[in-house]
Amino acid sequence: MTQTASGRPVRGEIRATQALSPSKLSDYVVNPYLGCSHGCKYCYVQRYFRSRVTPPAPWGDETYARINIGDLARRETRTKSPGRVLLSSMCDAYQPMESRYRLTRSVLECLIEGRFPISVLTKSSLVLRDIDILAEGEATEVTFSVSSLDPKIHRAFEPRATPPNGRLEALRAVLDSGVKGGLFVAPHIPSADSFDSQYMLLFERVVEFGLKELTFDSLNYSSVMKRAIMRTYESEYPQGKGSFVRLLEDPGAYDRMWRGEVQRLAARFDLKVTFV
Repeated sequence: MTQTASGRPVRGEIRATQALSPSKLSDYVVNPYLGCSHGCKYCYVQRYFRSRVTPPAPWGDETYARINIGDLARRETRTKSPGRVLLSSMCDAYQPMESRYRLTRSVLECLIEGRFPISVLTKSSLVLRDIDILAEGEATEVTFSVSSLDPKIHRAFEPRATPPNGRLEALRAVLDSGVKGGLFVAPHIPSADSFDSQYMLLFERVVEFGLKELTFDSLNYSSVMKRAIMRTYESEYPQGKGSFVRLLEDPGAYDRMWRGEVQRLAARFDLKVTFV
């Protein structure tokens, strides 16, 4: 397969050799897709993704469905030791291709049948399509990743993902269904606004949902990530570039500052926060 001369996104099908891979993030991880059409500008996966087309497609414009992942999952859940399974680490299991291929749902069916605990991490409200089967699990968790509620940051860094407020409403629906839900504030993106302006509303919504804890992650800005993030600031969010430059000038000081601000707000709202 080659990329069209018009530069249109490349979508294809491949076959996997394994479904449940051991992981430091969980006992196992399943990635039903290679690549992620959300194409978030800060995503660390682009450091490892190798384009299969000529000329190379930009990150997010080349994705493949692992069409045999369900069959592999059914076989492996019968032979491997039970353990928690993360969907997913190198893609979003609910990126738009899932609407057509339903690979994630086929994996979930196998995991539920095999009584494997399930953790879903997503930026997509499409997960609500599978709330019926997720509710059948004994220890299912659905966590939504949100970097900011600021629409300017969303448009700049993750415009193809479900808008942040849509993710929060999906989280509400998950919680209302009885499935355990959570919020992963990741990554922290240096903003043009004050810290309170960036996060106050998010903390208020978390309390409204009845959550008691939040997990935060810092921005990965090494090597190719740094260049991609800087280009995004310059072209899509120039008003925030100064904050990113301050991070680069003294990462330790900036890290202490933003984590301290998180802890200050958490104390105000009586929330437990952890950093990864």
